[in-house]
Amino acid sequence: MGWLHHLLFFFLLVVVIIQLLLVFRFRHWPSVRKNRNEAHLPSVSVVVCSHNDVHELKKNLLLLLDQNYEIFEVIVVDDHSEDDTNEWLNTISSDKLRVLTLRNNKKPGKRWALAEGISAARHEWVVLTDADCMVPEHNWLKNIAGYFTEGYIGYVGYGPHKKNTGFFNKLIRFDTAHIASLYLSSAAAGFPYMGVGRNMGWHRSVVPLLVGALKQLPTASGDDDLVLQTMRNHGKILAIANPETFVYSEAKKTWSSWLRQKTRHHTTGWKYHWKDKLWLGAWHISRWIFYPLCFACIVLDYLPLIGISVFLLRSAFVWGWMAIRFNKLLEKDLILFVPLLEIIHTFVLPVFSLLSAGKKNKPWN
Repeated sequence: MGWLHHLLFFFLLVVVIIQLLLVFRFRHWPSVRKNRNEAHLPSVSVVVCSHNDVHELKKNLLLLLDQNYEIFEVIVVDDHSEDDTNEWLNTISSDKLRVLTLRNNKKPGKRWALAEGISAARHEWVVLTDADCMVPEHNWLKNIAGYFTEGYIGYVGYGPHKKNTGFFNKLIRFDTAHIASLYLSSAAAGFPYMGVGRNMGWHRSVVPLLVGALKQLPTASGDDDLVLQTMRNHGKILAIANPETFVYSEAKKTWSSWLRQKTRHHTTGWKYHWKDKLWLGAWHISRWIFYPLCFACIVLDYLPLIGISVFLLRSAFVWGWMAIRFNKLLEKDLILFVPLLEIIHTFVLPVFSLLSAGKKNKPWN
């Protein structure tokens, strides 16, 4: 059985080398800039799409309207809501608020609502967020706009989940921070491949291209990932990871609701460009293969000390990289749990991908 031991150890080394190379690829990180002179900040339109989200709007919209910013507007697109969203919006007296009410539209769904809201924007930059997202304070918009400079057509930011008690909340926040660590690092290196609709934006000059990309999406969703994959061919995308620019939302409370959410999101991932799927697949599959291979090399008594050494070497780099990223994303309480969370996450993730294969997405998610 010596040949089998050699083969297992060879594959283990290959997997570890792939992971270390990918960690090196993700070495970049967005820089934190100083605030620009307020006199030179651009005008901004914030677009929020809502579908039966009146309770979330009541919690989050007023702070968004009360931003410490000179020239901005908030456009709320009420997309076929059946609750009292429209009635409540009509009670708000603010010269910063504009409401677009969509009814009897032949093509309801978030991407169409986004297209309407973005088309209606009047200002230089269009910032996108969701009805269930809370901005941290009154200078949020100023902190984001301080990054907007010439030469960029858009930006991607971070939308963490709120911290709650329980291990399940930690696992969901680990998943969100892990995803952000990948796409923010890649965008900072000049290779953006995805963003989150909770915190991203576009320059006015690319609005026609953006609206066209939204209307031509091959899936009902994908208004963040797939549109960015199209738009990156038209200019540079900025990555912003300043904690003062984060937006927060509640994490799912049950396994079933998180499973539905993740399955929907993974249907979009199947539509990525093949190059993005190649290196993302290498990252996730190599994590999944690593643990069984390492375990086999140790329990089969094939130089167990070497197998343990390889495990520790890989763990020091990968877990260390995660710890550094989580610290920058203000997820410090996760760092101590990284080894356990990464192992669980590694084997939960393929379930989402398998359940999403071949499924169609819903207009709203």
